[in-house]
Amino acid sequence: MTHSSQKFVSYTPFSSNRKITIADGSVSTVAGQSDIAINKALTLSNVLHIPKLFTNILSIQKITKGSNCSVVFYPNRCVFQKQSTRRIIRHAKEVNGLYYLEESSG
Repeated sequence: MTHSSQKFVSYTPFSSNRKITIADGSVSTVAGQSDIAINKALTLSNVLHIPKLFTNILSIQKITKGSNCSVVFYPNRCVFQKQSTRRIIRHAKEVNGLYYLEESSG
């Protein structure tokens, strides 16, 4: 799920009757869905666009099943690897129990 439309590859708007409950218990409208390019090696499909979110949320199950990607966790970080080559395509740093994708030029 994302609040930002910056990396959209394609976009399908939804009618205003599609809603989700977010972490604070409030209900938010799902504006649409899109594919998103994380970098040249990684594109996520059918990502929900929820403008009310204050941050992006990534499902590990979705990324491993839908993107030919493995995620390896370490005590303070995790790495995203292409399954076929084991090449690292992205890093995330752990802060207070949450993993934040590090900026990438690729």
